[in-house]
Amino acid sequence: MESPSAPAYRGLVPRQGLLLAASLLTLWSLPSTAQLTIESVPPNAAEGKDVLLRVHNLPGDLVGYAWYKGETVDSDLRIVSYVIDTQKTTYGPAYSDREKIYPNGSLLFQNVTLKDTGYYTLHATEKNFQSKQVTGQLRVYPTLFTFWSLPTTAQLTVESVPPNAAEGKDVLLRVHNLPGNLFGYAWYKGEIVDSSRKIISYVIDTQTTTPGPAHSVRETIYPNGSLLFQKVTLKDSGYYTLLATGKDLQNKQVTGQLRVYPELPKPNITSNNSLPEEHKDPVVLTCEPQVQDTTYLWVINSQSLPVSARLQLSTDNRTLTLLPATRNDTGPYECETRNPVSARRSDPFTLNVVYGPDAPTISPSDSHYLRGTNLNLSCQAASNPPAQYSWLINGSSQHPTQELFIPNITSNYSGSYTCLAHNSVSGLNRTTIKTITVYAEQKDTGYSVGTIVGSVIGVLVVVALGASLGYFLYLRRTRRASDPHGLREHPPPAATPGQGPSGTSAFPGPLPDPKTTGPIYEELLDPNTEVYCRIVPRADVASQFLQDLRPQTLWMWPAPENQL
Repeated sequence: MESPSAPAYRGLVPRQGLLLAASLLTLWSLPSTAQLTIESVPPNAAEGKDVLLRVHNLPGDLVGYAWYKGETVDSDLRIVSYVIDTQKTTYGPAYSDREKIYPNGSLLFQNVTLKDTGYYTLHATEKNFQSKQVTGQLRVYPTLFTFWSLPTTAQLTVESVPPNAAEGKDVLLRVHNLPGNLFGYAWYKGEIVDSSRKIISYVIDTQTTTPGPAHSVRETIYPNGSLLFQKVTLKDSGYYTLLATGKDLQNKQVTGQLRVYPELPKPNITSNNSLPEEHKDPVVLTCEPQVQDTTYLWVINSQSLPVSARLQLSTDNRTLTLLPATRNDTGPYECETRNPVSARRSDPFTLNVVYGPDAPTISPSDSHYLRGTNLNLSCQAASNPPAQYSWLINGSSQHPTQELFIPNITSNYSGSYTCLAHNSVSGLNRTTIKTITVYAEQKDTGYSVGTIVGSVIGVLVVVALGASLGYFLYLRRTRRASDPHGLREHPPPAATPGQGPSGTSAFPGPLPDPKTTGPIYEELLDPNTEVYCRIVPRADVASQFLQDLRPQTLWMWPAPENQL
């Protein structure tokens, strides 16, 4: 599409000069929602001076931007790029060491040359991977011929002050570089000169102002050709054309643009599902209200949206879809609306996601309890809304409660304890089983180790004495059986040194008659040898052992070791 200002320059200047107005009104080739523009400061630069390609109305939430030489994005013609978060600058193949990029995207050329004249393209990348691009023009002229190479009529421009106006404010369409020797000028609504759409006209010599059919009483024309709009409305947005008529009846015209935006209301977030279930229901969040020429941004947990296949944005970013919702998607969410004159943010919105219950956990972890103590078990499961709890003891239902308390437990309470968690919204149930063992206390006898050892030794002594008595009685019985006349008298042994005179005995008289023995021995005097065999099974060993035993020392003779 040809620039709307082209007719004013046709046949007067080269093609580079024709794009003066185009560089100042770049937005004419962009959608109304994209107000990204580039301004050359100064518009015409002398060789050897510095020039800034200044960027206006960068979109929000950007990753970064890159500058290219020419009217297209070509990696071989990249000059420089800039990443906002890391503030990192990367130079491209077309970098000449005289270019400097600023954090706001503007590009400075130092010591410009005639070769720097031309078009430059800015490519801005948003965090949602959408991109915007716009092309501006840099004009460099030799120092001595700055004004000679560009006719005065080629500098006729219209500037909107401010560039973007809020509804209800005043805006001036300011005219630059009017040609001299003018008869007057007139303003028209639109991009063409149409008498039915004339707003107002002005005759310089007589200072006469004449309103036209499109005049709304809010427009005022000034002697320098500028047009003031008071209390602009959204309907005032659009293009306006200035027609300047010289006294030689030559006409020059130029078109400018007036942009009016509403003061944005505070947005709010709505959801299509107030109680989505985890891993089941999708959720669509919408930023309200819908306003034309507005940019929508989303924030979750005070941060930009993470890159996720489950999070999907609509083309205009106004709706955010979660496919599906999870317990980690509760938020809070905020949406922000922006236009060139205002920015507003919604109140935080929290999504209530139904989830769980997860598998319950029974605490404490102990499984063995002493009889007579108290049993106190607690059940916990992650759930939204909070889970409802009930217990089963060995399959028997208990009163619904999260904490189970049983005082003074007995062995009857051993068995399986089941905790059941229930979500009243999703209807889901989860259980966990724990086995409890109740044991009895083992009684302590109270005897010390010394007492037990002494008792054992006493028992052994008694056994030894019994064995000795058995040997003695068996020997006595055996000897009586071999002597029909009763016990045989043995001559006293000869005296040995240290044992006293011969003829003495440990027993002063003869052994008592067996027949006068007390009743305790009557059974032992019975000729039935089974009695003695029961006492000492190895009687033959005992007989051999006692052959040389003296009668007077028999009662003090200890039992053999192997019988102890």
